[in-house]
Amino acid sequence: MDKSAWAELIGLRLKQRSAKEHAFAAVITAFNKLQDRLELTKQKNMHLKVENDKLKSELSSKLGNPDGTLKSSGLSAQLMEQKQLALQERELEFLREKDKLNTQLHGLLNDLHDKDRELQSRDAQLLTAKRRAAELQDEVQRLRSEIEQLRDTNQTLTDELQANQLAYNQVEASMKRLADENADLIQRWMEHKGKMATKVNKQNEEALKKQQERVRRELEEAASEPVNIHLDASGSDSPGYGGGGGGVVCLPRRLDAAMDSAHDGEVNGVRWSPSGRLLASAGTDRKVKLWAVSGGRFELRGSLTGSNASVNSVCFDSEDQLLAAPSSDYAVRVWSYADQRMRACLTGHSNKVLAAGFLSLGNRLVTGSHDRTLKLWDLRSRACVKTIFAGSSCNDLAVSPTLNDLIISGHFDKKVRLYDCRGESGVGEMQLAGKVTALDVATDGFKLLAATRDNQLCVLDLRSRLLLHDLRADGFHIGLDHTGCCFSPDGQFAAAGTEQGELFVWSAITGKLETRLRPDQQQQAATIIGVAWHPGGGCVASCDRSRHICLWA
Repeated sequence: MDKSAWAELIGLRLKQRSAKEHAFAAVITAFNKLQDRLELTKQKNMHLKVENDKLKSELSSKLGNPDGTLKSSGLSAQLMEQKQLALQERELEFLREKDKLNTQLHGLLNDLHDKDRELQSRDAQLLTAKRRAAELQDEVQRLRSEIEQLRDTNQTLTDELQANQLAYNQVEASMKRLADENADLIQRWMEHKGKMATKVNKQNEEALKKQQERVRRELEEAASEPVNIHLDASGSDSPGYGGGGGGVVCLPRRLDAAMDSAHDGEVNGVRWSPSGRLLASAGTDRKVKLWAVSGGRFELRGSLTGSNASVNSVCFDSEDQLLAAPSSDYAVRVWSYADQRMRACLTGHSNKVLAAGFLSLGNRLVTGSHDRTLKLWDLRSRACVKTIFAGSSCNDLAVSPTLNDLIISGHFDKKVRLYDCRGESGVGEMQLAGKVTALDVATDGFKLLAATRDNQLCVLDLRSRLLLHDLRADGFHIGLDHTGCCFSPDGQFAAAGTEQGELFVWSAITGKLETRLRPDQQQQAATIIGVAWHPGGGCVASCDRSRHICLWA
């Protein structure tokens, strides 16, 4: 391919490219002009060559003339030479211009290559941009779809919110209505409780009047017969069992008396009054019964009712006037047992109340519950003045008046905790080997007796908080989580019952087992639940799961 064809091809491609890309218009225009000038220069060059050849032929013909025409034509030859020189100079100029145009053409070709590379780069960028645009378009479509979904979800949530708001308004209205009904029910329940308390007090008064009338008639009948009355040194009406305190403590040697079917269910606990004249028993039949024990006979002196569930234990105050009975209906009831009137019904625990104890500082009562709390009550206002969070179920508690009404509680987590009723927190704790089932404080207020489920009694010093004695014996097995124990009035002995119905008595001074008593063969053996030593020191009362109350003397 010659140069002209190659230049035409380049021009054609540039024109085709120019149709697509206007950035090469100036280059193409300049190229076309140069091409035209180049063609014109070529034509002039050819014309000059032709003339030059003519002149050379004329000159050679004249120079070779034999007739001597050279001289006559000398001037013409010089003119021809000058003209030839001029033509050669013009040819040189045209050649220089051609070189210059070739140089410009090469420069334009280089520019064309640069533009072509730039165009390819722009084409690549354009392709990348188109791909990016397509990706962005897809992203826009996806985002639009997500926006639509979010709008739908938002609308659904808005509808649900409105529905929930309506439901909340309805529930709130229902709660308000239920609160009003609850307040009304509480008011009616309080009124009903008041009426029931009045009714119970009235029944107790009527029973007391009937009992007094019966006693009066018996006294009138007995007045006609001569009777020899023998009183002990303390003036107690319980012969052989000692007075209300300060008597000689005697170890029990036999089963002296037994009361069958003392309650209509299991007997959960027994406790002597401080004077020793009455024995109180608590039963699963929701009653507290008061017994006068004389000459091996049990005489019912009163039945205190009002509990809605099993009565778990019973305790007296130091003034020998009030009796408290914790119950499984989450309440504690307080009676004045002289007239058998209910004085207070204390509610506030969230589970069954297992133990109670009176404090010596005024009308105060402390209770322990399965809800892991202890509560201190003011009996005058009938209100809870302090709640102690013990962290474990309280199976029993005791109070030491000697140590400023120190409250001692025994718990399911094998710990005995000590609390100062005047403070806000505990003052100490003692870790034992088993779950604590019962506690008792000696009369001096310094020693503590604790029964545990690992079949032992622990004698502890409340001042040093040390273990003094570990009371064990072969055949001694504690049968229940609330099996009781007790000190003798002088603190010399400790007693507890077993699941075989036996009574064990140890020396609290030496730790030696002093006696082991078995029930009569006629009496069916049953697990002993509670024990209580008579304040006069002459006997020990016990109760069991077979509804018996036994007297060991």
